[in-house]
Amino acid sequence: MAGEVSLKAEGFFPLVEQGLKTLPRRYPGLRVLHHRIEEDRVELTLDLQRLDEDLQRIVQSFKSEVGKLARADGLAGKNLWQWSYEEI
Repeated sequence: MAGEVSLKAEGFFPLVEQGLKTLPRRYPGLRVLHHRIEEDRVELTLDLQRLDEDLQRIVQSFKSEVGKLARADGLAGKNLWQWSYEEI
């Protein structure tokens, strides 16, 4: 699709990995049970049982963190995320 960024092809993969690694540090009690990085999305299975935080805040924080890492890496101006998510 025009204007979209490939998370794997354009150097974002390590930034997404780093953002995932910092999630439990930012949210003690959060466990990332599974993650999968695709060209156009990140799939997460999270354990929120020991965490008094909502999913929307965690997802926003993750997207923001990866955006900051991308800007620091000189990848500013790229629209990484659609600002919605599916909760399955």
